[in-house]
Amino acid sequence: MIEELARPEVIDFILQHETEDTAQLILSHSKTKYLPIALAAAQIQSRKKAKTKLPEWYAAQGVLFPHGIPIEQCSSEITAKYKATLIQGNSLVDLTGGTGIDTYYLSKQFQSTSYIEQNQELCDLALHNFGALNSKIDVVHSSAENFLATLNASIDWIYIDPARRDQNKRKVFRIEDCTPNLIELQDILQEKSKGVLIKYSPLLDISEITRSVPNIDEINIVSVNNECKELLIVLKKSSSDIKIRTINFQGTEKQIFDFHPKEENECSITLSLPQQYLYEPNSSIMKAGAFKIIAKKYNLNKLHPNSHLYTSEKLVENFPGRIFQVIGMAALKKKVIRKIIPNAKANISTRNFPLSVWEIKNKLEIRDGGDIYIFATTLMNNKHMLIICNKA
Repeated sequence: MIEELARPEVIDFILQHETEDTAQLILSHSKTKYLPIALAAAQIQSRKKAKTKLPEWYAAQGVLFPHGIPIEQCSSEITAKYKATLIQGNSLVDLTGGTGIDTYYLSKQFQSTSYIEQNQELCDLALHNFGALNSKIDVVHSSAENFLATLNASIDWIYIDPARRDQNKRKVFRIEDCTPNLIELQDILQEKSKGVLIKYSPLLDISEITRSVPNIDEINIVSVNNECKELLIVLKKSSSDIKIRTINFQGTEKQIFDFHPKEENECSITLSLPQQYLYEPNSSIMKAGAFKIIAKKYNLNKLHPNSHLYTSEKLVENFPGRIFQVIGMAALKKKVIRKIIPNAKANISTRNFPLSVWEIKNKLEIRDGGDIYIFATTLMNNKHMLIICNKA
């Protein structure tokens, strides 16, 4: 398949037709004998997804993309480049090579890199793409378990991204259900390397990871445009105190907040009613469970122990999340809200509130959009209220 797709006339065809509808393309060219039209059409569809997700690879001449689940689940360029800031050394082994995106960017920090993958088709694709990108990465067709069993030399770093789907392609959410099983491999991983970098789905529970995986040095929770994308776990033999780094890439900016779990467990908070400004932490901080330490470090008050919204009288400009200016509060009553928002348009969020966003919109007859933001939440006095805001 790779040989067919890599033919110059096929590459030219893909580049010329990548804006066309894939189904229509197959129908209109189904009688074309010199092109593998179904494969080319799938490639065109994958390129559309890669245009924003993988701009550097998209722009490179001759790079081919996987189709289906691999292109959906592969790292974006921005998260792959971030991984490459976490580790460096002489030798790296990527035990679950997949599309090769992470391998490629991580390899820039190492003298030698090996890509290991049990799927022959993905191996062929990676070999082709590494060549097109002038990247000297060794490609090995093997399972992670078999490669580790035959690995004699110790290496600097191992990278592993366990598959999070079972044999029936259903998503799994526990460490031991991922493939390969890190619980079973943890001893040999640390025996064969100085450090291990693991990528997990953000759906996995962080407390489960810290209970199940020994020698954690750092947990990175990575979001892009406030959508949590990856958990990156750094293992080192000499680790003692876990550091959690939350990072949110927001446009050209990045919001970073670091803390230790011990700080969160030991710090106290001050509660208050809404003041001039309202703060909503980004998705990485929420995933990390930094609900008290974020208030302490930014000198904020919390609205309720379980609401995870914060407030202050003076503006804190560098807060890692969204900041709003409070313009009013109201009970969940349509007549009251209509006086405040006559055009009946607002952006509604809930935090520790008994009704869903959909139920609130129906009850208030509010449409999405506009410049007004409503936070439906519970206050320190346990009253359910709507906080009406503008972006600060």
